[in-house]
Amino acid sequence: MNYFRDRIDNERLDNFFQNALIGIHFLNPERFFIYINEYELSLLGYNHDELIGKKRFSDIVIPEQKKRFEAHWNHILNKKTVQNMEYTLVCKSGQTIDILLNAAGIFNNKGELINTRGIIINISQRKNLERMIQRKNIQLDIANKKLHEKNRLKSEFISKAAHELRTPLTSIIGFAQTLLMDDIELSPQEHSEFLKMILSEGKRLNTLISDMMDLSKIELGIISLQYERFDPVSIIKEAVNIFQETNHFPVNFKTDENLPSVYADKNRLKQVIMNVLNNAYLYGKNGSDILITLKSSSDSIVVGIHDKGPGISTSDLPHLFDKFYRGRTTDKTRGSGLGLPISKEIIETHGGKLWIQSTPGKGTSVFFSIPVQNHGETIN
Repeated sequence: MNYFRDRIDNERLDNFFQNALIGIHFLNPERFFIYINEYELSLLGYNHDELIGKKRFSDIVIPEQKKRFEAHWNHILNKKTVQNMEYTLVCKSGQTIDILLNAAGIFNNKGELINTRGIIINISQRKNLERMIQRKNIQLDIANKKLHEKNRLKSEFISKAAHELRTPLTSIIGFAQTLLMDDIELSPQEHSEFLKMILSEGKRLNTLISDMMDLSKIELGIISLQYERFDPVSIIKEAVNIFQETNHFPVNFKTDENLPSVYADKNRLKQVIMNVLNNAYLYGKNGSDILITLKSSSDSIVVGIHDKGPGISTSDLPHLFDKFYRGRTTDKTRGSGLGLPISKEIIETHGGKLWIQSTPGKGTSVFFSIPVQNHGETIN
């Protein structure tokens, strides 16, 4: 009678285990599976015969957690329980699941381990949510750092802009006040010189404001480029003609033959050439001339503008694209300090690159590349 009662009790217990909505397994002292319920089998993707007596629990634990499992196994051998331990298990498919493990040992009268009983709960959804929240927190932290940096740069830009704008304004106000003073008599020549200075500073102020507006539009991504196909030589010659109207300074050309057409914004490209030419004139006019080179590469035209001035120091080179930075400026070479940052942004918006090579005492070369059309025609 006891035999049948025990058998019925075992069947009921097995039926309970098999229908439980948690994973239940037993391991022998060698750590092999000797029992596993259907729920845990479905989680792992194995069938009964693939696990029982053939795989240890440690076989399906990810490598980084095997030492943890050894520590927990020793914990069980000391007749202690393992509670709410997180593990990542490798399924038959190679995918992983996150589980919570509770385990304890079953011992005989001599204190020898007979087997261990383990219960696992699938916490993959919770862990995925935690990882997602962690990623979002990292992204938020990065975004906050970027925002703080943008605010810092904005404050720095406003401070520098105010200083740059104040300089020509101070000159204009000073000359105008002098002209209006009744107690100061000026010769016609002095009067004319003061008016010329007011005009010059007014033009400089207008250039500064235009440059700042351009840079702001580019950085905000609201600049509109009018793309068209054209001969790169023609636009460079146009820029040089405008440059030489105000600066009587020799400019030479050296170009490859059969250059392909480019697909770009003609006016913005002209602006870049003018910016670089003016820099070459302002900072390199001690040299004999300016050389412009055009070379064709596999997918772009590379323009080089070379001066024979004093060159740029290695300490100044990393800062040349900083706003308002003028490394070698003197009282006579007052650029806006925005020409190169604007030019770099325009070229990069076109999908090209702008870079500088310089050797102190030997001059400076500014290069920029403009992508050609995929099916550009050759212009003779």
